[in-house]
Amino acid sequence: MCITPTTLHFLKDLKNLFERQTGRANWPQPLFSTFVITVLMNPLVVVYYVILCVYYVIICAYFYVYILCAYVYLTLCADVRFNFVCPLHTPSQKKYGHGNKSTKDKKGQIGVKGKKKITLKFMIGCKNPVEDGIMKTATFETFLNERIKMNGKTNQLAANGVKVEATKTKLVVTSEQPFFKLYLKYLTKKFLKRNSLQDWLRVVASAKDTYELRYFQINQEEEAESDNEEMTNGGNISFLCVIIDCNAYNWGNVVAEHGVSVLNEAIAALIALCNAHIFSSLGNRLLLLAEGVGRRDKKLFTNERMDTNDLTNFGPTMEGIIHQILAKNAVSTEPNPYNLSNSLSLSICAFQRFKKRFAASFGHIVFINLSREFSSEQNSLLNLFFASRQYSLHFHVASFHKTVPILQQASDITGGSYIHVINTKLLAHELLCHCVCGHQNGPSPFGRLALRDIDYRAKCHCHDQLLDIGWVCSVCLAITCNCVPFCKICNAVKEATMNEWQ
Repeated sequence: MCITPTTLHFLKDLKNLFERQTGRANWPQPLFSTFVITVLMNPLVVVYYVILCVYYVIICAYFYVYILCAYVYLTLCADVRFNFVCPLHTPSQKKYGHGNKSTKDKKGQIGVKGKKKITLKFMIGCKNPVEDGIMKTATFETFLNERIKMNGKTNQLAANGVKVEATKTKLVVTSEQPFFKLYLKYLTKKFLKRNSLQDWLRVVASAKDTYELRYFQINQEEEAESDNEEMTNGGNISFLCVIIDCNAYNWGNVVAEHGVSVLNEAIAALIALCNAHIFSSLGNRLLLLAEGVGRRDKKLFTNERMDTNDLTNFGPTMEGIIHQILAKNAVSTEPNPYNLSNSLSLSICAFQRFKKRFAASFGHIVFINLSREFSSEQNSLLNLFFASRQYSLHFHVASFHKTVPILQQASDITGGSYIHVINTKLLAHELLCHCVCGHQNGPSPFGRLALRDIDYRAKCHCHDQLLDIGWVCSVCLAITCNCVPFCKICNAVKEATMNEWQ
C-alpha cells in the first residue's frame, strides 16, 4: 500500500486532535473505540475525510475514461492506421484496403454492380527503338504481367492482363488493372536494366504526363561501329584525370619567374591534352580536378554524362573557369589548404568505378605542380601511390620546380613520367608524347621520361630535413631526426626508459 504525503498529513492531524481531546501524549491501543468516537464527533475531520475520498474517486473515474477512449480509438481507426503505415501499390488496393471490394467508393466508379470497367491506356514514345528491334514488345508485355502487383503480390495477372502494342511512333500499354503512370516508368527502368538496355535507352519525361524512350550516347553511323565494339570490349578505352594547381599565390611565383604568358600557354596545353584524350575514343573518360583552392567540390569537369557533340566549346569554357577560380582565389581571405591526397584518392575511386564497367581499360593521372613541399601529407601520399600502382594507374607529373622528391618517387613507383617544365610552349608536346600515348600492355612509342637519380630519402616531421637514418613512430609512422621519448605528432609515449633513450 502506497502512503502519500496527504495521508501522512491527515494522520498527523488525527494524532494532534486525539492529544488535545484526551490530554494524552501516547496512542493507547485499548482506547481505539474512544478515538473513533472522538473523530466522528468532530465535524471538521469528517468533512476533510469526505473531500479526500471524493478526490480519489474523481481521479479513478478520469483514468478509466481515458482507457475507454484509447480502446475505442484503436478499435475504430486500425484500418486507417494500417493504410498510412503500409502504403499499397495500386489505386485499387488503396481504395479497398486488404482486397475487400465489397465497400463502395465515393464516386461509385469501381466495385459497383452495373458500372463499366475502366481500362487504362499509357503511351510510351519510342519510335527508333521499336523500328531497330531493340525494344521487344512481347518480352516487355510478359515482364509487366509478372511484375505488376495485385494485393501486394506479383504473378497474379493472367497472360493477357496487360497488353503492349507497338505502333509506328509509340508503345500502347493497355491494362484493366489500374496503376499509376509513375509505376509504369519504374517497371520500364527495371525492364531495361534486366535486359542490359540501360546503357542504350533512357526513360525521359518529355512532358508532365508523357514519357519517351530515347537513345543515350549512341552514334548510329557506320563509321562508329568499330568504336562501339571497342567500347564493349574495353580494349582501347582509357581514363584520364588532370589535377591542376589553382592556387593564385603559386601561379604568381611562376609568372614572376617565367613571364606573363606562362599561364595562357599552360592552359592551352591542358586543353589540347584533354581534347586529344576525349576524341581518340568514344568511351574515354576525362576528369578535371582543382587543387589548392578553398572549395569543397574540386571537380571542374567530367564527360561521364555528356555526348561528344556537346564538347565543341570545351576549350573556351575551361579557360574561363580556370581564370575565374584564380581571380576568386587571389582576393579570397579564407585559408586555402593544399591537400593533394584528397584529389588523388578521388581520382583513384573514379578510376575504380570506371574499371568495373570496362575491365581491360587503363588510366593516367596528370598533375600540374607549382608547389615545392608536400611534407605534411607524405605518409598518405605514399600509401596512395602504392595503391595506384596496384590498380595500374600511372601518375605523371609536370612540375615547374626541378626537384620535388615525393613526386619523383610517385612517378617512379607508378611507372609514370616526371617532366620538368622549362619551356611552356613545349608542354603540350611533352604531355601528349610521354603521359597519355601508349597502352597498358605496352610502353609508349615515344618512351618514358624516367629520372636517372631519384632521391628516396624521407623528410623528418620536426625540422623538414632529408634523412639517411631516422626514427619512425610505431603508431603514426612519423619520422624524426632525433630520438625523443614521445612522438610529437600523435603524442604516443615510447615504452623505453630514459637511460635507453640516452
